[in-house]
Amino acid sequence: RRRDEDVRSAEESPGGNVNNLAHRMTNQLEIEMREFGRQLYNEKVAYIFKVPEEMQQTPVDFFGFTPSGRAILIECKQVKRKCLPISATSNGLKPHQWNALELAEKCGAIAILVWRNGEATCTMPFWLVRKLVIGRKSIEWPLLGRENEDGWQDAIRRLCLSSAGLDEQFQRAECLNT
Repeated sequence: RRRDEDVRSAEESPGGNVNNLAHRMTNQLEIEMREFGRQLYNEKVAYIFKVPEEMQQTPVDFFGFTPSGRAILIECKQVKRKCLPISATSNGLKPHQWNALELAEKCGAIAILVWRNGEATCTMPFWLVRKLVIGRKSIEWPLLGRENEDGWQDAIRRLCLSSAGLDEQFQRAECLNT
C-alpha cells in the first residue's frame, strides 16, 4: 500500500518521474530497521521512528529514545563498496548526516551507523566511525569479509540497553558484528 501511495505521489508531483520515485522509496535495510524498531518497542528496549522521507536533507533515517530518555539517532546505508564515502555528491554518508550524528553523540545521544554491504551488515557506534575515518574521506568496510547474519540488530539492542551506550566490550571491538 505504501508503495502505491509513493507511486501516485511521484506521478502527481510536478516533474514526477522514476528518479523522484526512487529517491522516495525505502531500501531493504530501512524496511528491516522499521520492523526491528517495532520489535524493540514491543520489548520496551527503545522507541525508534522513521524520519519522514518527504523532509529535505533528513539528518538521519531513524530517531528515537530509550525508556530512560536517552536519544538515539540511526543512519542506514545500503552501499555495496569497500569504502563508504563521506561526500555531498556520493551515495555514502552526507556531510549533514555526519554532522547530525557527531552533534548527537557530543550531546550524549546514542549515534549509530548501520551499513549493509551486499549480504553483510555492520553496526557501528559513531565514536567508532570517527576512529575509522581519521585522515580519510571514507569509511573502510570493517567486517573484512567475516560472516554476520542478524548481529547488527543485536548490536543496536546492546547499545540501547547499555547504561552509557559504550561499555568496554564495544570499545574494544573493531566492529560490533564479529
